[in-house]
Amino acid sequence: MNILSSEIKKDPWANEEDEKLLSLVQNIGLGKWSKISTFVDGRTDNQCWHRYKILKKQATKRNININRSLI
Repeated sequence: MNILSSEIKKDPWANEEDEKLLSLVQNIGLGKWSKISTFVDGRTDNQCWHRYKILKKQATKRNININRSLI
């Protein structure tokens, strides 16, 4: 039986969370979602991965390199 923790956020992502996620991906590495999620309060590894995919898609539409936008 799977039980979802009450500590997991289901709210929309805040801009601060997006910035933190992008920074963590740049510092820890792409694909290390379990480790990244430990630094994003209330978000699971799957949530982080999905959010990153959304941010990457949005950046592609705007012709922005999200990996370089943090530098």
